[in-house]
Amino acid sequence: MPCSICAQHGPSDDTPPYFNYQITIPQRGSDQALQRTAFWESRYTDSCDPFAPSALGVVQERGMGKVTMKWLRAVAQARNLQIDEQQLGIEIMHAHVSATDGDSFGIPHLLSRRQITDYHVAVFKSHGLPDYTFGGAPFGGGVGGKMSEWLPATAIWCVDCDKVP
Repeated sequence: MPCSICAQHGPSDDTPPYFNYQITIPQRGSDQALQRTAFWESRYTDSCDPFAPSALGVVQERGMGKVTMKWLRAVAQARNLQIDEQQLGIEIMHAHVSATDGDSFGIPHLLSRRQITDYHVAVFKSHGLPDYTFGGAPFGGGVGGKMSEWLPATAIWCVDCDKVP
């Protein structure tokens, strides 16, 4: 992604927050049209969602997103599961919209690592995948999981995510 204000200004730099993290009308349209790339690109460029670059990397299978997809496939194969990766990605996108819409903690509509972990784990479980499929929950942390289960990964991903809850 090109250098932008998002890369130069964090969500907690000002009070009130510098950015509005609500789902925009075009983003909602991309979600409803099942356009994952357009959705995540807009979440970053238009809303400065700090999770969006990671999600876009997964959608485009580049950088750590490529590693993420290899991990997903390995976990699914170990469980003899056939996963529709496109459908799984669509459900993750829908879950992100829902979680963002319902978030009023800390900085409104800016999700925390725990909130992101929780919706990923819920979607993965609905496909028969274990909690640890999500890289943000590498020690088996699930919905409402112990902080110690996902805390070690926080230095790696979504540094600017909300700190609450």
